[in-house]
Amino acid sequence: MDTLKKQIIQELTVFYSGDPWVTENFEYKVATLNAETALQRISAFNHNIAEIVAHMTAWRNFVIKKLQGDITFNIVDNTKGDWPDANSWEETLSNFRLSQADLIRSLNNFSDNKWKETVPTRSYDFIYLVKGIVQHDYYHYGQIGCLIAAQKKLHQSTTSTS
Repeated sequence: MDTLKKQIIQELTVFYSGDPWVTENFEYKVATLNAETALQRISAFNHNIAEIVAHMTAWRNFVIKKLQGDITFNIVDNTKGDWPDANSWEETLSNFRLSQADLIRSLNNFSDNKWKETVPTRSYDFIYLVKGIVQHDYYHYGQIGCLIAAQKKLHQSTTSTS
């Protein structure tokens, strides 16, 4: 399983600050946004960028807790734990950055003989969990990309009519 651990760490690192095949990395595309952009609401979207990043962080923290052996920590879908408040872009971004370091550290410290064990409070194993967080990051990163594109289009239409 050492190969799995290295692969997941590599995928998380590429997503965050590397050269992903799909688009720019998180640090380049999202971390450079200002608070006004990150907190802007677009009517066709349920969440703004900051809220999506806070949600991503919540689930990264879930994975971290489980990798560290926390058997009671849980997140219930569509609750404050799942979609925490994101009123401060700086704090939201800082929390995501901390989750990156904590996630890599937790993966490095995770015992290879536990990969096939069931995750406490869930019905799947740790392999599914860590692969899932990479998928979750990219899924929501796609939503963030759509929001950025919608904001640009909205800005263009308001400046061209002025």
